[in-house]
Amino acid sequence: TPAKALDAQIRALALAAGPDAQAVVRREGALQRINAVAEVHAFGSTATGLALPTSDLDLVLATPSADGSRQQNIAQLRVVAEALGAAGLADASGCEVVEARVPIVRFVERASGMSVDLSCWRDGAEVATMQRVGALLSRFPAARPLLLVLKVWMRQQGMADTYEGGLGSHLLLSMLLPVLQGEEAA
Repeated sequence: TPAKALDAQIRALALAAGPDAQAVVRREGALQRINAVAEVHAFGSTATGLALPTSDLDLVLATPSADGSRQQNIAQLRVVAEALGAAGLADASGCEVVEARVPIVRFVERASGMSVDLSCWRDGAEVATMQRVGALLSRFPAARPLLLVLKVWMRQQGMADTYEGGLGSHLLLSMLLPVLQGEEAA
């Protein structure tokens, strides 16, 4: 049937779009090297298994800043950026502290060539979000291949960078969820 053929094509594309073993090793290596300088945790698509081979590595500092204020977070990120640069982990372009609504350190990890976005811990919201996404992916197995296909399409359209108004995995899942819940009820 056409529906089964489409399902097979979506699953095949999702399999091809996901990270291969080499990309996983590269991602894990970058995480280990960065952890040697600052204790960090992966979050976002890396933590949920929704990373594409070209996805950046989203990290969060494991220790919160003193008061959790935006200015304190920026100060903490500046210290971490200096340490990453001193350790030679950032490529020649260095570490940029982006003072957005959620401040981040943005850099390219030298050994892996991976783009990295590092933010400060914010009241545990990151952990709760990753747990929610994991639970939804377990409850709705069709979500993973659909999300990977959507992420590939978003990247092709230039709409994948959330810091430039694009849609990330979490928002895509939130948009897809009503459809999946409707299928579950049917």
